[in-house]
Amino acid sequence: MRSVLFKFGHERTLLSHLFGYLIFLFLILFFCFSANLKASEEIDSHEILFMEASEAYKNGNYSEAFEKFDTLANLGLHDAQYNLAVILKSGKGIPKDYAEALYWSWRARLGGVELAIDQSKELIDYVPEKVLKDIRTRVLNSLDERISEGDSSAIMRLANYFLVILDEPDYEKAYLWFLVSAALLQDGGLEGRDEVEAQLESEKIIKIQKEAYDLFLNLPKNVKDNIKNGEN
Repeated sequence: MRSVLFKFGHERTLLSHLFGYLIFLFLILFFCFSANLKASEEIDSHEILFMEASEAYKNGNYSEAFEKFDTLANLGLHDAQYNLAVILKSGKGIPKDYAEALYWSWRARLGGVELAIDQSKELIDYVPEKVLKDIRTRVLNSLDERISEGDSSAIMRLANYFLVILDEPDYEKAYLWFLVSAALLQDGGLEGRDEVEAQLESEKIIKIQKEAYDLFLNLPKNVKDNIKNGEN
């Protein structure tokens, strides 16, 4: 009889553990679903706001378009950054501001908006050198801030910053960040790394590679976790 009772108790323990495991698994799936749903809702809300801003601009409601593109630009949406630069350059709905337009145009360019290349080149002609220096510093600080907040995509933008935004390319700093980008398996990271490496002497290459190693180790944890999650 005792052996039967022991067997029954053992099975009950197993069922209890199994039930607990199922609850734990359910909670994980629930929270993952909730997080994905929240992210999806945020993306949808951004798309809706972008369409509203575009419609407002099309209908001549430039102040409304400016406010909405400004919101999206500060959230890091590169197309909105380009459009914001268009409005600031035109002076419709907001006083014309070449310096602010260039700031957002450069950010859009680093985000891959091709139209921002010619736009930023044109705006440079309107801005004095001292102000250009200040704008470059603002762009650099914004990228540093994005990286510190865990935005891994800002690493590639920072690498390109040292190639296309400065008066003269800084190949050493560009190489440093391309090394990190390549290690994170980001699109274009390997190509950018190898292209810039060809511009450097071997002694500089070895020195910068050691700096990149230390820099990589000190990146925010969620940036490096993106390698596993395939978000790069």
